[in-house]
Amino acid sequence: MGGTTDFTYLILDPDKVGSKDRKNDMIASGGIYIGGDSLDSAFMWERGTPYFGKNTLYEATPGKVLNVPKSLFANICTWDKMNFFNGLKIQKEIEEYYYYSGNDPKFKNLITLIENNLGYSLFRSIEKTKIELSDQPDSTFAYSNMEIEIDENISLKQYNSIIERDINKIDAYLNRFMETYKINPADIDCLFLTGGTSMVSAVQNLFKTKFPHIPLNSGDNFKSVAKGLAYSGYLFEN
Repeated sequence: MGGTTDFTYLILDPDKVGSKDRKNDMIASGGIYIGGDSLDSAFMWERGTPYFGKNTLYEATPGKVLNVPKSLFANICTWDKMNFFNGLKIQKEIEEYYYYSGNDPKFKNLITLIENNLGYSLFRSIEKTKIELSDQPDSTFAYSNMEIEIDENISLKQYNSIIERDINKIDAYLNRFMETYKINPADIDCLFLTGGTSMVSAVQNLFKTKFPHIPLNSGDNFKSVAKGLAYSGYLFEN
C-alpha cells in the first residue's frame, strides 16, 4: 500500500492449493492511488511544513507584508519531489524570500533541508511516528539534524484527523468497488489485510466498522507484495 490501496475479491478453495491457474477464482480487483506515501504527505503538510517556514511573512516592498506562497511547500511533502528546488530561478526566489523575511529561522530550515538533501531522513521520522501510532495512543514527531529541531507530541486522535481525507477516499472507493461488482458484505467469509499501511489504526477501524461480522486477518505485512510478484512470475513467461 506504499502508493496504492488495492482490493481483490476471490474464492479460496483448499483443493486448489498449488494450482497456477486461479483466474476464474478472482471475481473482482481494483485500487486507488492512496497509500502510505499519501498519509506521510498529509502529515508533512499539516505538521512538518510549519517548521520549514510555511507561515513565513516577508516584506518585499516597505509596508507591504505578504505570506510566502503556500504552493512552495507542496514540493516538500514528498521527499522524491524536492528536485523541484534544483532550478536556479526557484533557488533565487527562495534566497529573496529569506532575505525579505528578515532571515526567518524556520525558513532557513527549508534552505538547509534543500541544500543538504535531507528529505529522505525527514520522512523516515514521519514514518516512525506513523508506525508508533499504529499501536500507541501518542507518539513524538522528532527530528534533529543540522540545526533543524522538531520535537512535538502527536496523539492518535490528531493523526487520524490529519489523514481523515485519505481514509474517506479509500472508504468511498471501496463502496463503489462493492457496488460495481455487486458484492454483498454478507457473502464475505474472510478479510485479509496486508501491507504496512493496513496496520494504521484508522485503516483498521474502517474495515472493522464496515464489516463488523468478520474478523480481520493479516500477515507478512512488509514482504507480501514482493512475494506475490515473485510467485506470479509465471504469468510473464512466454
